[in-house]
Amino acid sequence: MKLLFVGLGGVGQRHLRNCLSLNPCAEIHSFRERGLTFEISNDLQTDTTTNIDEKYDITNHTTFMSGISASPDAVIISNPSSMHFEIFSKCIENKIPCFIEKPLAVSTDGLPEILSMAQESNLTTMVGFQLRFNPVIKELKRIINDKELGKILSFRAEVCEYMPGFHPYEDYRNLYCSKKELGGGVVLTQIHELDLIIYLFGTPEKVMAYGGKLSSLDIDVEDSVDILMQKDDFSLSLRMDYLQNPRRRSGVIYGENDWVEYDLVNLSIEFGSGKKLRWDDFDRNNMFIDEMKDFFKSMEENRESSISIQEGSKSLYLAEGILKSLNNKEEVEIEY
Repeated sequence: MKLLFVGLGGVGQRHLRNCLSLNPCAEIHSFRERGLTFEISNDLQTDTTTNIDEKYDITNHTTFMSGISASPDAVIISNPSSMHFEIFSKCIENKIPCFIEKPLAVSTDGLPEILSMAQESNLTTMVGFQLRFNPVIKELKRIINDKELGKILSFRAEVCEYMPGFHPYEDYRNLYCSKKELGGGVVLTQIHELDLIIYLFGTPEKVMAYGGKLSSLDIDVEDSVDILMQKDDFSLSLRMDYLQNPRRRSGVIYGENDWVEYDLVNLSIEFGSGKKLRWDDFDRNNMFIDEMKDFFKSMEENRESSISIQEGSKSLYLAEGILKSLNNKEEVEIEY
């Protein structure tokens, strides 16, 4: 197998190691603008004594099309968010399967045409929403599907983490998530929670968002947002920010018969009725391995993955509606 990596920062290098664990004989190519060669571990520690080009025998390309000319079997896209659309569009035009880190893009402009093209060519695509492979989320999905809580009445969640600590090896002001031009901002950066809402409950129909750039962080994007969403006859609320240390990533689903609270930091679930579940021994990297297994298996079977760009685009339409509501200070109906 021949793989072309676009971007080899922290998450790109994680994907590189996981791909090689699944395909030890894979031939690795890359196109990356910064050209960093030091290794970044899964816990984001740097090893400047290790040259990844030498360690993983990477063939580098000065342009993306040069990488495409090497005829890769798949492209792994993990460059800044603002550059995703251009790259995966070229993959689809050239009929090359691609895995795209979230978010799919920073805007839905031009997206319907690319989605149609991918569907017509029956091309395998996948968006990197690895939280769908988290055991807590999988159990929540089962609880909802089995109607253990009875009728769902409401959902409340929060994803709050101190952004300057995202990448210990670089100044937070240089991160893509701190720059509007690179597709930053808490809504797009933490879009996982929007995907989880869609995965667990379906697509919200209306949104109202409040917040913006409220902190003293030296960034030009929103860092604190409160969102109220409507889905059928129940409400969903979400708090997102770049500010909390220690981080919080949790939520509560309220049903007619019971409630269940989850914690993605401590990997636990607790029911109002007293039942508790924990996954203390879970290795976080298993989520990333499982999503790559899904992608490669889908390629082998010549079918769409479980999180195709069609599925992954839903969270982008929702994020765009939230940002529109935030900027215009009005309720927005979402058209997917």
